[in-house]
Amino acid sequence: MDLSLANVSCGYGSRTVVANFEARIWEGEVFCLLGPNGSGKTTLFKTILGFLPLKEGRITVGGADLSRLNRSQRARLLGYVPQSQFTPFAFSVFDVVLMGRTAHIGFLGSPAKGDLAAAENVLEELGVGHLKDRLFTELSGGEKQMVLIARALSQEPKFLMMDEPTSNLDFGNQAKVLKIIQNLADRGLGVLLTTHFPDHVFQCGTTAALLRPDGGHLVGEVSRVLTAQNLTETYGLAVNVFTWPEEGRDFKVCRPV
Repeated sequence: MDLSLANVSCGYGSRTVVANFEARIWEGEVFCLLGPNGSGKTTLFKTILGFLPLKEGRITVGGADLSRLNRSQRARLLGYVPQSQFTPFAFSVFDVVLMGRTAHIGFLGSPAKGDLAAAENVLEELGVGHLKDRLFTELSGGEKQMVLIARALSQEPKFLMMDEPTSNLDFGNQAKVLKIIQNLADRGLGVLLTTHFPDHVFQCGTTAALLRPDGGHLVGEVSRVLTAQNLTETYGLAVNVFTWPEEGRDFKVCRPV
């Protein structure tokens, strides 16, 4: 199954921020959106989720036009992990994750045994089952991020949308989240994420879209898109990309000159 963006244009009111965007993301792939502030990452991300209306083009999942699906149908295809979550009420971790099952529960329905088991299983799979009785409001930033990922996964979506999943996390938690993203893709889940860090794209990305302030964009394999020249032109400062072999694969990092 694929998430396809065909000739997509999006923006606010009469202003177009991203125009004629084309991409296809497959299950088992990690697709990364990156670029400078104001280049349209968030605008495109929100448009895919349906938070902003599509100006032109078509967005489909497995051939189904997302604009013609109701919220429940969309939620079974796209799971969403926000940057941060403000929770005015002190829900338990288990209840927060169980909220992800809403897409599978009928109107005015209540969670069944299968829904409770699904929430329990995803917490255990992510290694945070011990947090299930804790209050979400009392968790650390890293713990909250893991719970939000668990909530989205409990929807059993085909694609996981992650908005800057490593923002405001310490080095250890960043590494943990990136490893989880890789594991989810290895299990066949499609992942689309936004990030400000090219190094994170090198670490877990399969394909990437580099958005530019002038409205242009490059889409393709990470090694082809995130070159020193492309990064230099996009961010307006000289950048070098360094490569070294380790454990049978090439690792890359980028550094300003």
